[in-house]
Amino acid sequence: MPSFCYFNPIFKIHCRSIKPSSLSLAIYTLVQRLIEDIEKIQNKALHRSQQRIMGVLGALARHMDALVGPGIMLLYPLYASMRAIESPSTLDDQQWLTYWVLYSLITLFELSCWKVLQWFPLWPYMKLLFCCWLVLPIFNGAAYIYETHVRRYFKIGQYVSPNYNERQRKALQMMSLDARKSVERFIESHGPDALDKIIRAVSDSSEFRPAGCCMHLQALECLFHFLNSDAMSGFLCFAG
Repeated sequence: MPSFCYFNPIFKIHCRSIKPSSLSLAIYTLVQRLIEDIEKIQNKALHRSQQRIMGVLGALARHMDALVGPGIMLLYPLYASMRAIESPSTLDDQQWLTYWVLYSLITLFELSCWKVLQWFPLWPYMKLLFCCWLVLPIFNGAAYIYETHVRRYFKIGQYVSPNYNERQRKALQMMSLDARKSVERFIESHGPDALDKIIRAVSDSSEFRPAGCCMHLQALECLFHFLNSDAMSGFLCFAG
């Protein structure tokens, strides 16, 4: 026999089209109430499922700092700091040393003012957003703070001999002290024009052009760190 279900819309329409008479009036009323009860149960079940989904999403949003924070604020910076130790460039050292100093200051501020911060429920999210700006490579906020505030106001590594031109002075100010000494020895051996040729060759190289100024500086530091005088002379002849 074919299955018969009250959920069938054809049966629902058929029941509504029945003209009430002596016995069919009671059956019609009973079926209508049954259909209405089933619809109410279905609506309640749907509403409960929606409430559960919204509850899960709300819990994730409330605990976003606890779920995502350790990875962004501790694990990734720790991994990047280990890579920076092995890197010959000082740019990544500036980024991660500055980050750890700022993170320590934020932690001390939280420990000192935790009673006040309890009245600011948005503080964990503000801290997470600020650390994202400091950490993520697309922003490199820690390096930006070092270059625009720490290095400028404390005059760290800013002095360069006035014998260099403006382009050479900018390149030397951004280099580490060891790389700067190598550059000075190189200029003593090959003359001041040799440095301009190397800077121009690295800046115009298609390999480093998309990466910007930071990659140019890393290339220069690697050249002066790892190439000896004869190799630099060969590179200079190639660049010229």
